[in-house]
Amino acid sequence: MSSADLRSTCEVLKREYTKEYERCIENMLTNQKGSIVYFEEFDYEGLKMALEQEFERRANKKVIESNVLKGLNLEDIRRAGEHLILHDGCMSFFQSITNNQHLNVNAHVLSYCWCADLIPSSFSSGGIPTMNVHANEFLYENSLYTSEIIKKIETPIDKLQAFTNILKNSDERDKTNLTIYIGDSVGDLLCLLEADIGSYCFKFKPSKNRNPLWCFVCSVIFCFNKETKSARRRKCVWLEGVIGHFVYGF
Repeated sequence: MSSADLRSTCEVLKREYTKEYERCIENMLTNQKGSIVYFEEFDYEGLKMALEQEFERRANKKVIESNVLKGLNLEDIRRAGEHLILHDGCMSFFQSITNNQHLNVNAHVLSYCWCADLIPSSFSSGGIPTMNVHANEFLYENSLYTSEIIKKIETPIDKLQAFTNILKNSDERDKTNLTIYIGDSVGDLLCLLEADIGSYCFKFKPSKNRNPLWCFVCSVIFCFNKETKSARRRKCVWLEGVIGHFVYGF
């Protein structure tokens, strides 16, 4: 595929994704507007139904069928991960909690990212230890991407299920955990509602100024393990934190 054809294909995929993304938001706002404004109550089932449209799954299928990423080298992908753009302050935040001797940090990352190999390298470049990454994975042959994706998290429902599994495993170890989820997109809403504390960091721009095809929504969840009330220092187990957007610029 020539560079011109590749660029054209990416633009088509981007426009189709953007159109469906905006339609999802419009449907969600339409479903929520009446209940919030007129009945002053939150319609969780209406929100969940709006997020079950699975346009992300259809978008991933189109990317696979287009072969636009076929042949990418694993090492090149990892090197690209070292230059991914995170939210301002994200790296310093993780550095501060991982370097805190009073915290027992165990970070998990939930992401729609097509390629989980991008995420660890982006943090290792900042001297941050390996985290538990929950994302889709490229299928390789001789270190070259085959254009197939091992699908793990494609939709908001998938992300909610992954988060629920993390909470379940955590609860089995310690019943006193307090969960804090930080997300930055519509796809994080269900997880934000599931957590004890949800923090929403979302800067939305019109689609003309935004390239959602290459923005991988990543979220982070924190789990605190509270000790006795009299303890002056509290040992904390963090299960996730904010990563923000990964900008994929191949």
